[in-house]
Amino acid sequence: MQRILFVDDHPAMLSLLQQVAQAEGYACLLAGSGEEALRLMRKEHVDAVVLDVMMPGMDGMEVCRAIRTHSDVPILMLTARTEERDCIEGFNTGADDYVTKPFPPRELMVRIRALLRRAGKPERRVLQVGELVLDPFAHRTTLCGAELKLTKKEEGLLEILMRTPGKVFTREELLDRLWTDAVELNDRAVDTQVRRLRAKLEEIPHEHVALTTVWGLGYKVEEKP
Repeated sequence: MQRILFVDDHPAMLSLLQQVAQAEGYACLLAGSGEEALRLMRKEHVDAVVLDVMMPGMDGMEVCRAIRTHSDVPILMLTARTEERDCIEGFNTGADDYVTKPFPPRELMVRIRALLRRAGKPERRVLQVGELVLDPFAHRTTLCGAELKLTKKEEGLLEILMRTPGKVFTREELLDRLWTDAVELNDRAVDTQVRRLRAKLEEIPHEHVALTTVWGLGYKVEEKP
C-alpha cells in the first residue's frame, strides 16, 4: 500500500484529505506543521507528499526545499494563492504539481495517482565521492570497501555533504537541516558531529576523499585529485 504524507495546519483539511485518500486505497501520514513533516520523513517511508503552502513556522516552500536536499519523492503543493509567480516559485523549489484551493477531491486524487505513476519504482540513489560510498536506503556507508559504523546524525550530515560534493555548507544550514526539532542549539553541535565523522573517516587509510573545513564559512566533502 502506497503511503501519502499530507501536511496542513488545518485539522479539518487534514481529515478531509485522509478520508479521500483512504477511500482510494492509500495509507496516510498526517502532519500539522512543516517541522512535523520533516520529522516524519526521517522516520517513515512515504511515496508522495501533499504540502500546503501557507503554514505558520516553516511554510510549504521551505519544507519543499528541505525535502529536496535528501529526497526525490513526488511533491504536490496546495495553496489558496492563484498568482502565476506563486506557482512558478513552487515549481522552482522542487514541487512536481500545484493545485489551488478550493479543489475537487477527485481531481486531487487523479493528480496524485499521476505523480505516483510517473515516479514508478523509487530510484535507489547511491552516493559516491571517490572511495566513499553511502547508500541512504540501506543506511550503509563504506570507505575503500570497509564499512563505517555511523550514528544517525553522522550519516545525515554526510548525506547532505555528499549530495553536492564540493559545495560549502554553512554551520547554520547544517544545523537547520539536521536538528529541525531542536531548540537552543548552536554551531558547536555541528562542529562536534563533523569532528566525530572525520575521526571515523581517518581510521581507514584513503587517498581521494576529504571532509574539509572552510574557515569562516563551513564544511564540504570533495574528491581529491
